[in-house]
Amino acid sequence: MRNGASKNRDSFLRCFFPVVDCIADFLGPGCEVLLHDILNLEHSIIKIRNGHVTGRKVGDSLTDLGLEMIKRGDRVPEVLGNYNPRAKNGRMLKSNSAHLRDMKGRLVGALCINLDLTQVKKMEENLQQITKSIKDFSFVDNEKTIKGKEEHFESDLWSMVQNMINGVIEKKAKPVIEFSKEEKMEIVRLLNEKGIFSAKGAIYHVSSSLGLSSSTIYRYLEELKSNQRGKKIL
Repeated sequence: MRNGASKNRDSFLRCFFPVVDCIADFLGPGCEVLLHDILNLEHSIIKIRNGHVTGRKVGDSLTDLGLEMIKRGDRVPEVLGNYNPRAKNGRMLKSNSAHLRDMKGRLVGALCINLDLTQVKKMEENLQQITKSIKDFSFVDNEKTIKGKEEHFESDLWSMVQNMINGVIEKKAKPVIEFSKEEKMEIVRLLNEKGIFSAKGAIYHVSSSLGLSSSTIYRYLEELKSNQRGKKIL
């Protein structure tokens, strides 16, 4: 049975269902619009239109960028700003999201828009070839685009978590068995900054990938937290 807080959150987020439909109807089938309940990480998508853009559906999980936003907590902006990820089906997207807070200021949801630019870009390229006199013609507002933002769209939370772990490990360009303690702590630090440990059970995946026990990961996290506190004092 759901408690009062969960029911209140459900009621609050359901108020945005018509907003999802309104935006999707206005922009058409090339624009995915969805609503996340970010307190339910594994099945965060509670409303989605045009899910074919990224291949997701109701009940699928939050993205890696979503986890990073949760990690940032109070520092998360009301509107993330435009950025250009690529869906796993290869489509180029223009994306943005609004972060939703309850009456107490707690981050509880996210309203996300993913516009498929693939066909739009092809049309743009053809038009620019036809007439070179058209200048500054772009469907992406580059001045407001967030540089260097990446987002990976997965239907399953744990596939996404494992992909995040693999991505960080692969940057070391050597087998995990050759990692020093410092290198393993560095990987834990990077994953923590990405918000991976917001997902309950992520520690198991990290420990398995690094060949460490879960208790060792907990110890690393405590050391990192202690080091961070020390820096603030200084």
